[in-house]
Amino acid sequence: DDTLVLENPELALGKLLKSHEEVSVMTELADRIDLVLKAEGHERSDAEYMASRYWPGVLQAASRAYLVLTA
Repeated sequence: DDTLVLENPELALGKLLKSHEEVSVMTELADRIDLVLKAEGHERSDAEYMASRYWPGVLQAASRAYLVLTA
């Protein structure tokens, strides 16, 4: 994340994110990614992350974020 939005979505409100709903979905996405990293570690391959039992949660959160951010 080159914009660092996922590190603290609330700080991006009014700059890169335009609503509290956008902040909410980005916070959820960050939380889901963090869950994968905590479970799998920080040195895995992309394929190993995608094989995690927590990866579907990342995909669901990313899909919700996409829908909100592109509405």
